[in-house]
Amino acid sequence: MKVTILHPVRHDGKRYGAGEVADMAKSAADALIVAGSAEPAGIAEAEAKARLDAEAKARAEAEEKARLDAAGKQE
Repeated sequence: MKVTILHPVRHDGKRYGAGEVADMAKSAADALIVAGSAEPAGIAEAEAKARLDAEAKARAEAEEKARLDAAGKQE
């Protein structure tokens, strides 16, 4: 099972850093997830993409508002 490591951990003698994706047995992955040290892979990426999309949308809306405000002041 693939997991994204949330906090540095050592598993089976190997060190994993925060943000790394590790592929391991489901039982080991489940133990790290329950401990709060990992999450199923893909969740962090989806959350990051959603956050970036929301930020881009907010930026575009602010730019459009500024453009409309500037156009209104020129009239």
